[in-house]
Amino acid sequence: MHNGAKGVLSPNFMQPDTKFFNLSMPFWRFDNSPLVQTMKKFWDYDGLSIKTSFEQGEPRLLLVSVDVLDCTTAATFDSYTCKTEYGDGKTKHTIEYEDGIKIDHVLTSMSPHLRYKYPELRVITTTNSEEHGQNVDKQEQTDRPFWDGAYLSNTPLREVLQAHRDYWYSDNILGKSKEEMKDLVPDLEVFIVNLYPSTENEVPADADSIQDRELEIRFHDRTEYDVKVANMTTDYLELAHKLIRLAKHNGASQQEIDEILGVRETKSKSRKGEQRNYHDLLDGRFKLVNTIYIDRTVDSNNIFGKAAEFSSKTIQELKANGYNDVLMEENLVQLSR
Repeated sequence: MHNGAKGVLSPNFMQPDTKFFNLSMPFWRFDNSPLVQTMKKFWDYDGLSIKTSFEQGEPRLLLVSVDVLDCTTAATFDSYTCKTEYGDGKTKHTIEYEDGIKIDHVLTSMSPHLRYKYPELRVITTTNSEEHGQNVDKQEQTDRPFWDGAYLSNTPLREVLQAHRDYWYSDNILGKSKEEMKDLVPDLEVFIVNLYPSTENEVPADADSIQDRELEIRFHDRTEYDVKVANMTTDYLELAHKLIRLAKHNGASQQEIDEILGVRETKSKSRKGEQRNYHDLLDGRFKLVNTIYIDRTVDSNNIFGKAAEFSSKTIQELKANGYNDVLMEENLVQLSR
């Protein structure tokens, strides 16, 4: 990648080692301003932001990034809510973009660690501390740097599930209150496209293959465990609801059940660091009804840095490969019937 990629990356340049002054280990970085210019050719970034609405039947766009200075949780940019909150219970970061997702948000969600200048966003940071026996919130606004969310969460299924619940289990959705929505959160069917293959046919031996495989292992999809946890959570929820129905059948009143569910004895806390009660564990939940994985297969042209290889020849080959994979899968389905 030393020569860069036309319309995407500048040629690499060496950053001097000012910490250890080790001249034998050059550190290469690059600038992706060519990609920014390419995007601006096709996006009216001054006049057009991505702001969508469920009521208008529009799709929802979620982009995931990570704050370089606070990776406690990922930062998810949302075209429905146009507001992002992340951090732990003591420190909360908020980004507001009432007009919708802009080019700056897109760039933060795809910024690599070797980029020369990291994209920044204006962030409101609220810190909770105790002074003279009282909790005090302090706020400050700063510009904070961001990297691609893949460094923290790849594929960001957890962020999708959380954003789905946060949106639907709230007030003023479909003209209903949060209490009315607790059993109406839609179930989800998820498609995951994995650009980095999890399996390989040969042991990498040369420098290019080794670096390529290292990237594949670092960024390949890791949601299998998240899916297991989501399915197990669904099983526990169904069991809890069956036990509640059984208790009612055997004479327990709704008041008695609510008293138990209202107790704040859970060991888990919300993403905001707040203590939960048992109602919080049951209300506003939904099923992950299906998870479909689409994997990029290993091909003979695999090279290190293929994620930034956007030549016309490569794009046409990828389109043809995808088309052939679909036909092959369709034939296998027909043969199995």
